[in-house]
Amino acid sequence: MTMNSLRRRKRISHLVFLFFVWPVKVQLSLERDTPSPSNVFSESEYLVSPNKLFWSMFFNPENSSNRYLGIQHMHTEMKIIWVANRENPFIDIDGYSHCFLNITEDGNLVLSDGNATSITINSESPAPSSNTSATRLNTGNFVLRAEEEVVWQSFDYPTDTILPGMKLGLFDQNLKQNKTRKYFLTSWDGPGHPASRIFTLGIDPNNTDQLVIWRRDIPYRHSGKWNGKTFSNFHNIKNYDGIQFSYIPNRSESYFAYNVHTHYSSSWI
Repeated sequence: MTMNSLRRRKRISHLVFLFFVWPVKVQLSLERDTPSPSNVFSESEYLVSPNKLFWSMFFNPENSSNRYLGIQHMHTEMKIIWVANRENPFIDIDGYSHCFLNITEDGNLVLSDGNATSITINSESPAPSSNTSATRLNTGNFVLRAEEEVVWQSFDYPTDTILPGMKLGLFDQNLKQNKTRKYFLTSWDGPGHPASRIFTLGIDPNNTDQLVIWRRDIPYRHSGKWNGKTFSNFHNIKNYDGIQFSYIPNRSESYFAYNVHTHYSSSWI
């Protein structure tokens, strides 16, 4: 498949950088909006946002036996915008798998398969109690809550796409022991491989008012500084009717975000 044919197959809004998106195979399923300790989300179901724009489901990339849990955007040609286990796929043996998502008795969000393999999605933010619930929001965010407190959310772990309301930047910069968190975008490895690969887009740690594209950890292109309206080198990223970009810097965090004030769907990939 040529580069031109790939581009023709994708509709891209507000392009920052082209992170390749590959076809996937999904199953027709039932719908649901919330998993719980007594309510297992399985292969035969979708986890759907109330506005029907975002669906979570298990999928195989085309010509791959790897099995993933992903979020799909229904207004961008069924694009997979987030993958829970992009670095740790399950193996779909003989075209048949038994993958599940549920909240365990200790309140954590866990993926598992028929081979007794499990992945705790919120391993970096363990649940403080067993009284938790998970919900797919209209924004595309997948949130695990303990009562009213957000324990974990998919918006804090972007893959190759940023949606309105997500943040792209550096956080907890004033903490000791090098605990700065990076919310960056990273391209897929290639066909059948959502794993992180060559290109990464994020804030420049040395000049946080600009973006950088890295190619294998080497700076590849700089956006130039943000002047409140646009970047000096990325002229297609700018404020205009219905789209509002923002840059927020302070001692503990520096990030870019954008919001959409129209009925149109929008995403950066």
